[in-house]
Amino acid sequence: MSQPGGVGAAAQKDGPPIVSEPVVYQAGGFRKVILAFAFLLLLPFFVSLPVMLYQRLAKGTLADTWGLIVLAVGFTLIMLFLLFELIYSIRARIMLGERGIRLSVPAGRFGMPALVYRQAEIPYADISSVETRCEIYGGSIAPVLMRQVRLVTKSGEQHSLGYVSEADTDPLFPLKEIAERLCRNCGVQLVERESVRRPTRRLFMGLADESANVPVTSDMVTALNRNHNRFMLGLVGLMAALLTAGIIIDFSTGDIDRGERARDAVQVKKTATPPKK
Repeated sequence: MSQPGGVGAAAQKDGPPIVSEPVVYQAGGFRKVILAFAFLLLLPFFVSLPVMLYQRLAKGTLADTWGLIVLAVGFTLIMLFLLFELIYSIRARIMLGERGIRLSVPAGRFGMPALVYRQAEIPYADISSVETRCEIYGGSIAPVLMRQVRLVTKSGEQHSLGYVSEADTDPLFPLKEIAERLCRNCGVQLVERESVRRPTRRLFMGLADESANVPVTSDMVTALNRNHNRFMLGLVGLMAALLTAGIIIDFSTGDIDRGERARDAVQVKKTATPPKK
Protein backbone atom coordinates (compact mmCIF):
# COMPACT_ATOMS: atom_id res chain seq x y z
CA MET A 1 0.00 0.00 0.00
CA SER A 2 1.56 3.28 -1.06
CA GLN A 3 1.22 6.63 0.61
CA PRO A 4 0.05 9.81 -1.21
CA GLY A 5 2.51 10.91 -3.82
CA GLY A 6 3.31 7.39 -5.02
CA VAL A 7 6.13 6.74 -2.52
CA GLY A 8 6.10 3.45 -0.68
CA ALA A 9 6.02 3.50 3.12
CA ALA A 10 8.69 0.85 3.46
CA ALA A 11 10.96 2.70 1.08
CA GLN A 12 10.69 5.91 3.10
CA LYS A 13 12.14 4.24 6.20
CA ASP A 14 15.29 2.95 4.57
CA GLY A 15 16.63 3.08 1.05
CA PRO A 16 15.65 5.27 -1.88
CA PRO A 17 12.00 6.10 -2.58
CA ILE A 18 10.10 3.74 -4.84
CA VAL A 19 7.46 5.14 -7.20
CA SER A 20 4.68 2.74 -8.05
CA GLU A 21 3.91 4.18 -11.51
CA PRO A 22 6.69 5.70 -13.63
CA VAL A 23 5.72 8.75 -15.69
CA VAL A 24 7.34 9.57 -19.04
CA TYR A 25 7.26 12.99 -20.71
CA GLN A 26 8.19 13.01 -24.39
CA ALA A 27 6.85 13.95 -27.80
CA GLY A 28 4.27 11.71 -29.40
CA GLY A 29 4.73 9.82 -32.62
CA PHE A 30 2.35 12.06 -34.57
CA ARG A 31 4.39 15.17 -33.76
CA LYS A 32 7.61 13.46 -34.84
CA VAL A 33 6.10 12.27 -38.12
CA ILE A 34 4.63 15.69 -38.98
CA LEU A 35 7.91 17.52 -38.28
CA ALA A 36 9.95 14.95 -40.20
CA PHE A 37 7.53 15.09 -43.14
CA ALA A 38 7.63 18.90 -43.24
CA PHE A 39 11.43 18.94 -43.06
CA LEU A 40 11.87 16.34 -45.81
CA LEU A 41 9.24 18.03 -47.97
CA LEU A 42 11.02 21.39 -47.87
CA LEU A 43 14.55 19.98 -48.06
CA PRO A 44 14.75 19.65 -51.91
CA PHE A 45 13.64 23.27 -52.37
CA PHE A 46 16.15 24.41 -49.76
CA VAL A 47 19.00 22.51 -51.42
CA SER A 48 18.15 24.03 -54.80
CA LEU A 49 18.47 27.61 -53.52
CA PRO A 50 22.31 27.72 -53.55
CA VAL A 51 22.30 26.39 -57.12
CA MET A 52 19.85 29.08 -58.21
CA LEU A 53 21.90 31.78 -56.51
CA TYR A 54 25.11 30.56 -58.14
CA GLN A 55 23.54 30.53 -61.59
CA ARG A 56 22.26 34.08 -61.21
CA LEU A 57 25.52 35.42 -59.79
CA ALA A 58 27.55 33.63 -62.47
CA LYS A 59 25.56 35.45 -65.15
CA GLY A 60 26.11 38.79 -63.43
CA THR A 61 22.44 39.44 -62.66
CA LEU A 62 23.08 40.78 -59.17
CA ALA A 63 20.38 43.44 -59.36
CA ASP A 64 17.67 40.82 -59.87
CA THR A 65 19.01 38.47 -57.19
CA TRP A 66 18.26 40.43 -54.01
CA GLY A 67 14.76 39.03 -53.75
CA LEU A 68 16.10 35.49 -54.04
CA ILE A 69 18.73 36.24 -51.38
CA VAL A 70 16.05 37.44 -48.96
CA LEU A 71 14.02 34.32 -49.74
CA ALA A 72 17.07 32.14 -49.08
CA VAL A 73 17.71 33.78 -45.70
CA GLY A 74 14.09 33.35 -44.62
CA PHE A 75 14.03 29.77 -45.89
CA THR A 76 17.21 29.01 -43.94
CA LEU A 77 15.68 30.29 -40.71
CA ILE A 78 12.58 28.16 -41.27
CA MET A 79 14.66 25.05 -41.93
CA LEU A 80 16.77 25.64 -38.82
CA PHE A 81 13.62 26.02 -36.74
CA LEU A 82 12.21 22.77 -38.12
CA LEU A 83 15.53 21.02 -37.53
CA PHE A 84 15.71 22.15 -33.90
CA GLU A 85 12.09 21.17 -33.27
CA LEU A 86 12.57 17.79 -34.93
CA ILE A 87 15.67 16.98 -32.88
CA TYR A 88 13.92 18.22 -29.73
CA SER A 89 10.92 15.98 -30.39
CA ILE A 90 13.13 12.96 -30.98
CA ARG A 91 15.70 13.37 -28.20
CA ALA A 92 14.00 15.31 -25.39
CA ARG A 93 12.70 12.96 -22.73
CA ILE A 94 12.08 13.08 -18.98
CA MET A 95 11.13 9.91 -17.13
CA LEU A 96 10.24 9.83 -13.45
CA GLY A 97 11.07 6.20 -12.81
CA GLU A 98 10.66 3.95 -9.81
CA ARG A 99 13.88 4.91 -8.06
CA GLY A 100 15.17 7.91 -9.99
CA ILE A 101 14.79 10.36 -12.83
CA ARG A 102 16.20 9.95 -16.32
CA LEU A 103 16.94 13.07 -18.34
CA SER A 104 17.62 13.75 -21.98
CA VAL A 105 17.42 17.53 -22.30
CA PRO A 106 19.23 20.24 -24.31
CA ALA A 107 22.64 21.04 -22.89
CA GLY A 108 22.44 24.74 -23.75
CA ARG A 109 20.43 27.40 -21.99
CA PHE A 110 17.39 29.16 -23.37
CA GLY A 111 18.12 30.84 -26.70
CA MET A 112 20.97 28.50 -27.60
CA PRO A 113 20.63 26.02 -30.49
CA ALA A 114 19.32 22.71 -29.18
CA LEU A 115 21.73 20.43 -31.04
CA VAL A 116 23.71 19.07 -28.08
CA TYR A 117 21.84 17.09 -25.44
CA ARG A 118 22.77 16.02 -21.95
CA GLN A 119 21.71 12.66 -20.57
CA ALA A 120 21.70 11.73 -16.91
CA GLU A 121 20.15 9.24 -14.53
CA ILE A 122 19.84 10.48 -10.96
CA PRO A 123 18.41 8.46 -8.05
CA TYR A 124 15.81 10.20 -5.93
CA ALA A 125 17.95 9.61 -2.85
CA ASP A 126 20.74 11.77 -4.34
CA ILE A 127 18.50 14.80 -4.96
CA SER A 128 18.74 17.45 -2.26
CA SER A 129 16.38 20.08 -3.70
CA VAL A 130 14.27 21.08 -6.69
CA GLU A 131 14.54 24.76 -7.60
CA THR A 132 12.71 27.13 -9.90
CA ARG A 133 13.34 30.73 -10.84
CA CYS A 134 12.33 33.33 -13.40
CA GLU A 135 14.96 34.43 -15.92
CA ILE A 136 14.50 37.62 -17.92
CA TYR A 137 16.12 38.05 -21.32
CA GLY A 138 16.17 41.18 -23.45
CA GLY A 139 15.20 44.74 -22.62
CA SER A 140 12.03 46.80 -22.52
CA ILE A 141 11.54 46.48 -26.29
CA ALA A 142 11.16 42.70 -26.35
CA PRO A 143 11.52 41.18 -22.87
CA VAL A 144 11.22 37.41 -22.55
CA LEU A 145 10.31 35.91 -19.18
CA MET A 146 11.24 32.25 -18.87
CA ARG A 147 10.71 29.90 -15.94
CA GLN A 148 13.54 27.45 -15.29
CA VAL A 149 13.27 24.25 -13.26
CA ARG A 150 16.39 22.46 -12.08
CA LEU A 151 17.36 19.84 -9.55
CA VAL A 152 20.38 19.96 -7.28
CA THR A 153 22.08 16.79 -6.09
CA LYS A 154 23.67 16.29 -2.70
CA SER A 155 27.09 16.57 -4.34
CA GLY A 156 26.23 20.06 -5.61
CA GLU A 157 25.60 19.22 -9.27
CA GLN A 158 22.83 21.15 -11.01
CA HIS A 159 20.70 19.60 -13.74
CA SER A 160 18.28 21.81 -15.64
CA LEU A 161 14.98 20.23 -16.63
CA GLY A 162 14.19 22.96 -19.13
CA TYR A 163 12.54 26.33 -19.61
CA VAL A 164 8.95 27.39 -20.11
CA SER A 165 7.47 30.79 -20.85
CA GLU A 166 5.87 32.63 -17.96
CA ALA A 167 2.99 33.63 -20.25
CA ASP A 168 2.31 30.12 -21.53
CA THR A 169 2.70 26.47 -20.64
CA ASP A 170 4.29 23.69 -22.64
CA PRO A 171 1.86 20.75 -22.92
CA LEU A 172 4.73 18.53 -24.06
CA PHE A 173 6.86 19.18 -20.97
CA PRO A 174 4.73 20.80 -18.23
CA LEU A 175 7.64 21.76 -16.01
CA LYS A 176 5.44 22.84 -13.12
CA GLU A 177 3.77 19.44 -13.02
CA ILE A 178 7.12 17.67 -13.43
CA ALA A 179 8.63 19.67 -10.57
CA GLU A 180 5.70 18.89 -8.27
CA ARG A 181 5.85 15.18 -9.06
CA LEU A 182 9.61 15.16 -8.58
CA CYS A 183 9.27 16.88 -5.20
CA ARG A 184 6.73 14.30 -4.06
CA ASN A 185 8.93 11.45 -5.22
CA CYS A 186 12.01 12.87 -3.49
CA GLY A 187 10.23 14.09 -0.38
CA VAL A 188 11.56 17.66 -0.76
CA GLN A 189 10.00 21.09 -1.10
CA LEU A 190 10.04 23.16 -4.28
CA VAL A 191 12.44 26.08 -3.70
CA GLU A 192 11.60 29.41 -5.34
CA ARG A 193 14.82 31.26 -6.15
CA GLU A 194 15.07 34.98 -6.82
CA SER A 195 14.44 36.20 -10.34
CA VAL A 196 17.48 37.18 -12.38
CA ARG A 197 18.13 39.12 -15.55
CA ARG A 198 20.56 37.46 -17.92
CA PRO A 199 22.64 39.37 -20.50
CA THR A 200 21.37 38.11 -23.84
CA ARG A 201 24.31 39.39 -25.88
CA ARG A 202 26.89 37.67 -23.70
CA LEU A 203 24.71 34.56 -23.53
CA PHE A 204 24.70 34.08 -27.30
CA MET A 205 28.46 34.61 -27.37
CA GLY A 206 28.90 31.93 -24.72
CA LEU A 207 30.40 34.35 -22.18
CA ALA A 208 27.56 34.55 -19.67
CA ASP A 209 27.75 32.65 -16.40
CA GLU A 210 26.02 32.79 -13.04
CA SER A 211 28.15 35.74 -11.94
CA ALA A 212 26.78 37.83 -14.82
CA ASN A 213 23.18 37.48 -13.63
CA VAL A 214 21.52 40.58 -12.20
CA PRO A 215 18.95 39.95 -9.43
CA VAL A 216 15.59 41.60 -10.06
CA THR A 217 12.60 42.26 -7.87
CA SER A 218 8.90 42.09 -8.62
CA ASP A 219 8.82 45.90 -8.92
CA MET A 220 11.52 45.76 -11.59
CA VAL A 221 9.57 43.12 -13.51
CA THR A 222 6.43 45.25 -13.29
CA ALA A 223 8.32 48.30 -14.55
CA LEU A 224 9.82 46.26 -17.40
CA ASN A 225 6.38 45.04 -18.48
CA ARG A 226 4.99 48.58 -18.22
CA ASN A 227 7.76 49.97 -20.43
CA HIS A 228 7.19 47.16 -22.91
CA ASN A 229 3.46 47.92 -23.05
CA ARG A 230 4.20 51.60 -23.65
CA PHE A 231 6.61 50.75 -26.44
CA MET A 232 4.09 48.43 -28.12
CA LEU A 233 1.31 51.02 -27.83
CA GLY A 234 3.60 53.63 -29.36
CA LEU A 235 4.57 51.26 -32.16
CA VAL A 236 0.94 50.42 -32.92
CA GLY A 237 0.04 54.12 -32.82
CA LEU A 238 2.88 54.94 -35.22
CA MET A 239 1.78 52.24 -37.66
CA ALA A 240 -1.83 53.43 -37.47
CA ALA A 241 -0.72 57.04 -38.08
CA LEU A 242 1.36 56.03 -41.11
CA LEU A 243 -1.53 54.00 -42.50
CA THR A 244 -3.95 56.88 -42.00
CA ALA A 245 -1.53 59.35 -43.58
CA GLY A 246 -1.08 57.07 -46.58
CA ILE A 247 -4.83 56.77 -47.10
CA ILE A 248 -5.31 60.54 -46.80
CA ILE A 249 -2.49 61.27 -49.26
CA ASP A 250 -3.85 58.71 -51.69
CA PHE A 251 -7.33 60.26 -51.63
CA SER A 252 -6.06 63.84 -51.78
CA THR A 253 -3.68 63.35 -54.71
CA GLY A 254 -5.54 60.64 -56.57
CA ASP A 255 -8.17 61.04 -59.25
CA ILE A 256 -11.31 59.02 -58.85
CA ASP A 257 -12.11 59.16 -62.59
CA ARG A 258 -8.62 58.07 -63.66
CA GLY A 259 -9.60 54.44 -63.94
CA GLU A 260 -12.73 55.23 -65.93
CA ARG A 261 -10.80 57.40 -68.41
CA ALA A 262 -8.12 54.74 -68.78
CA ARG A 263 -10.76 52.14 -69.55
CA ASP A 264 -12.43 54.39 -72.14
CA ALA A 265 -9.06 55.10 -73.76
CA VAL A 266 -8.31 51.41 -74.07
CA GLN A 267 -11.72 50.75 -75.61
CA VAL A 268 -11.26 53.58 -78.12
CA LYS A 269 -7.82 52.26 -79.04
CA LYS A 270 -9.18 48.79 -79.63
CA THR A 271 -11.96 50.19 -81.79
CA ALA A 272 -9.59 52.34 -83.85
CA THR A 273 -7.15 49.52 -84.51
CA PRO A 274 -7.73 48.20 -88.05
CA PRO A 275 -8.17 44.48 -88.40
CA LYS A 276 -5.19 42.52 -89.62
CA LYS A 277 -5.36 41.09 -93.11
